[in-house]
Amino acid sequence: MQYLDLKMDFMFKQLFGHPSRKSITMAFLNALLHRTGDDRIVDAQFENTELTK
Repeated sequence: MQYLDLKMDFMFKQLFGHPSRKSITMAFLNALLHRTGDDRIVDAQFENTELTK
């Protein structure tokens, strides 16, 4: 079994930066920021921040 290297920007964005994975992103942020109850993140908005040449 191979694991994804989340230190790579592309892989991190694939897991946490896609609207279809919003629940994973919010769970990650809530755990990282120790947010619980009424203080937890309940919604997220994804914006494209890629710089193009």
